[in-house]
Amino acid sequence: MSDDTFDVGFCDIQLATLNRYGELKKPAFDISDYISEISFTESIDSPLLFGEMTLLDSSGLIDNFPILGEEIFTLRYVDFFENEITQQFLIYSLSDAVPGDQQNYMSVSYTHLTLPTIYSV
Repeated sequence: MSDDTFDVGFCDIQLATLNRYGELKKPAFDISDYISEISFTESIDSPLLFGEMTLLDSSGLIDNFPILGEEIFTLRYVDFFENEITQQFLIYSLSDAVPGDQQNYMSVSYTHLTLPTIYSV
């Protein structure tokens, strides 16, 4: 059996960063090395793309850049069809986050950002 298996859901993350909402001109915090798992969910009943990611924190991410919600998550990746895609999401929920030495992982939920100009008349 070949080791070159294809998975339509596979992507290669090029860059993953966090910015505080309202501070987009400040340098972003790179979280690419912290991502353990990332997933997207979409529905025909919703115009938004939702997602969750698990961050493994062994070097004090939450102490250096506390994730409180309302951060902008920018993700640049190469998809299954070799298209490079950049998307921005708004973090709205954080769970399982414990600052300090006992932190091993945290779960972050986010939703796709929608631009107000899309809906303006």
